[in-house]
Amino acid sequence: MTEVKTQSDYTNMQIEYYDSNAHVMNIENHSVHNNNPDYWTLLLSPFCEGDWKDKKALDFGCGCGRNVISVLNTYDIGEMHGCDLSKNNISFCNTNLEKTDHTNYKFFVTDGKSVGEVEDNTYDAIISTIVMQHICVYDIRKSILNDMHRALSDDGILCIQMGYGDAH
Repeated sequence: MTEVKTQSDYTNMQIEYYDSNAHVMNIENHSVHNNNPDYWTLLLSPFCEGDWKDKKALDFGCGCGRNVISVLNTYDIGEMHGCDLSKNNISFCNTNLEKTDHTNYKFFVTDGKSVGEVEDNTYDAIISTIVMQHICVYDIRKSILNDMHRALSDDGILCIQMGYGDAH
């Protein structure tokens, strides 16, 4: 894996921005995206096929936990994890999931340039929605994608949704 060795000014700026705006994000938690049929038929489609009850998935850039809640509420999955570079978002994730009956989740903070300190071949699926377009530094985006590949099982699925254009 090509590693971005130092915390960049860019990732520091991202961490500061998302930590200071986590309370605003938690209010709506991007819930408007739940109404997009592509959210269910494309981004979350891996969970519609096969048996996931003994599998593990990761939501990269989980924000305040919307995707994790959607997956756990809709699909029978072994474990659903979420990671984010904002410790304040992760705090909201834990608070939001504690309001549910789910116990098969885990959240952790990343460094903004990887999926975090997880073993190789950990996840059967990694999803990420409206996150990667916010990472404009090529080396950081490449580092994240390489690390996603490392963290995926050999037959794992990677599904990324990015906004684009004037009406994304």
